[in-house]
Amino acid sequence: MFKPSGSSDEFGSSMRGLKGSRTPGLRLSARPSRRPSGSSSSNAGELSIAGPAWIVRGQEVVKDEPAKVIKYPELHSDLARSYNEQIKPCYDQIAKLRALGFAKELRLPSIVVIGDQSTGKSSVLESISGVRFPRGNGVVTLCPLQLSMRTSDDGKWRGNIRYYDTYGKLMKWDIDGPEDVEDAIQEAQMRITGNQRNVSKSIIEMTLESPELPNLTLIDLPGIARYNHNSAESGASLHQLTTDIIKEYIRREETIILVVIPLTSDTATMEALQLAKDADPYGMRTIGVLTFPDLVNKGAQEEKLMIARNITYPLSKGYVTVKCRNQEDIKNRKSLKDAKADEALFFNTDPFFKQLDSMYRGSDTLARRLSEELLYLVKKFIPELISDVQSVRERLGQELAQMGKGPPEDDRSKVALIARMFNDFTKLFEKEASGKSHNFQEDSGKKNLHQRCRQHWCHLAEQMEKTVRQIGDDDAKIRKAVRDFLDDQRGRELPNFQSAYPVIECIIRQRLVAPLRQLAMHCLRDVSVEVDDTLRDLADSVFTSYPRLDQYVKESVQGIKERMYSRAKDDLDRQFDQESYVWTSDLTFDDESNRREATRSLVMNVMVLPNRNMYSFTEQFNRQSVEWIADHCCRPEDESNTEFAAWFQGIFQQYFSQSSASQDEKASGPKSPRDADHEPDEAIERCLNSLHAYMKIAFTRMIDNAPLCMMHFMLYKLADELCNEVSIFQQESEKLDQLLEEKEGIRIHRIETKNRLKALAEAENDLCRISL
Repeated sequence: MFKPSGSSDEFGSSMRGLKGSRTPGLRLSARPSRRPSGSSSSNAGELSIAGPAWIVRGQEVVKDEPAKVIKYPELHSDLARSYNEQIKPCYDQIAKLRALGFAKELRLPSIVVIGDQSTGKSSVLESISGVRFPRGNGVVTLCPLQLSMRTSDDGKWRGNIRYYDTYGKLMKWDIDGPEDVEDAIQEAQMRITGNQRNVSKSIIEMTLESPELPNLTLIDLPGIARYNHNSAESGASLHQLTTDIIKEYIRREETIILVVIPLTSDTATMEALQLAKDADPYGMRTIGVLTFPDLVNKGAQEEKLMIARNITYPLSKGYVTVKCRNQEDIKNRKSLKDAKADEALFFNTDPFFKQLDSMYRGSDTLARRLSEELLYLVKKFIPELISDVQSVRERLGQELAQMGKGPPEDDRSKVALIARMFNDFTKLFEKEASGKSHNFQEDSGKKNLHQRCRQHWCHLAEQMEKTVRQIGDDDAKIRKAVRDFLDDQRGRELPNFQSAYPVIECIIRQRLVAPLRQLAMHCLRDVSVEVDDTLRDLADSVFTSYPRLDQYVKESVQGIKERMYSRAKDDLDRQFDQESYVWTSDLTFDDESNRREATRSLVMNVMVLPNRNMYSFTEQFNRQSVEWIADHCCRPEDESNTEFAAWFQGIFQQYFSQSSASQDEKASGPKSPRDADHEPDEAIERCLNSLHAYMKIAFTRMIDNAPLCMMHFMLYKLADELCNEVSIFQQESEKLDQLLEEKEGIRIHRIETKNRLKALAEAENDLCRISL
């Protein structure tokens, strides 16, 4: 059908003006220019020109003669070529992208059908698609339904349905004929909801092809419901769920909102219309569909006609009024073809709704309008859609690269693959062991292996130093032990001719070497745990696609690591066994011993008190002070610090002057025979001084050698052994197949990713061909 030139509103208003004229017999001739209306005429490419004359008779405007029709085959060919080259491939690609699950990742243009419960949404879809949809009382549409309609080129009817059931399993099959669509939808809803008839957000994708169908995709959403007698779901939760589903779809800017409004209800109270206004405040992407015009109460026709004319509740895209099958028609099994004929008759004969312009009434007009709106929407969002497609292609390409190409076919290539992956694994471990691995990811706070081991070695040094310090704090006990040993072992020896070396040697073995051995072994176990964690993490990152190969490599390298652990443990045992000999070079010992003796002599010379027994080296000064004093005392004369000497003397004399009274009292008290015998105990003090000197030498030696041993075997030697391991990829053919068996689902995921990338590439190509 073609209409006169000018806008439909202008033409309609002019006709209404003529209708109100009281000039009988006046004949007006309207000569419209050639302008296609885009109606679903059976003869595409036909233009109606020199339209019919209009006669005003009383209060009616009637046609005087039928319109003439002129065919333009050349124009038809151009339009068909343009459609086939640009529009149809674009629709096909968008439908394919939806089928592949890109609806959430890409801004795919779509038309969403919403409405309150029992507003006639299913009837509208039936009139457009020509197939029956589920009907009944309560909530009938339980899931969002994506209905993709295409005009078939070969004249055949086709249909298929696709969805995920309640267990997440993909279900899809072909639909034999239009009469099976209703059953297919109902079965899909039952499988999705698990026969519970509850509303679900899972979407059903249905594709229909037929010569009579428009190229159009609609998403039918569950109606806004407040109660469902077929489900135990509460009314409040049901209402919230259905409105949430609608809001999720209509909030997108690339969505046309098709609001189905029954003329039998109060339009102002329709919640669906309010939701559309909230998402689209200016009504720029909302189309109203008015249903049940034949059921409008008498006296309310004028009011409803004002709504249909977009006056009462104006929308930018206006309203389309349709008459679909009502419950009585369904009960009488009226066919969809007969229902369309009844619709055309109604709009031609109803005294009120026949006043509507043809552009705003009828199911065919609605289908045409929706196709035009979808085309406009596609063209509008082409740049954004192409950009989104490119972004998703880049992301999927990265995912595909991470999944790899999959295992090769021949054994030689399989061995090469395993060798290459294992080589990558060993190189990564070498970097971790040497501290050359740097992870710059902000969300990764994990340090490299060498740094984590260094933390354990630092903790070992602190514990060793604490142990040595505790021995120094027990000087009184050690002094007593030496005295008791000398008294118990003395025979005919004269004083100062006895040797305390045996008891000093025993103290070093029991109180120094044994505790430090335990600390070193504990540190070795901690380092071994860090190595285990690193080997597992690296294996998971390199062999993640092949679980059996991953497990096999972990078991193999675990055996190598255990051998290195045993060698490191043996080497530490050997070191601490050697420390039991209590030996160091005379030069090293003399240097440290003289250093400490110089400090002790300085203290003794500064002290001007009668009782020499009151002095105790470690009791009066902490270890840090002693080290500081020794450092200054051992400097050459030209570097001596007179200010420090004055400070030290003042502090020292102040301390002893405060404690001289108590010390004098203690010194004047009765003395035991043993105290009298050991009045001058200079030999014991020199013995203790030598003990501390040796402990420092041994401590320094062990605090370096233990970490070096662990570093050698658990890091560097282990990395070398891994590089020399070749048995991992020297396998039989059958074993190779087992090792290279991919993780469950990764092969399917790789194929799906490739298909998605291919579809995106084709979509981008077709979208770029559309002239905007």
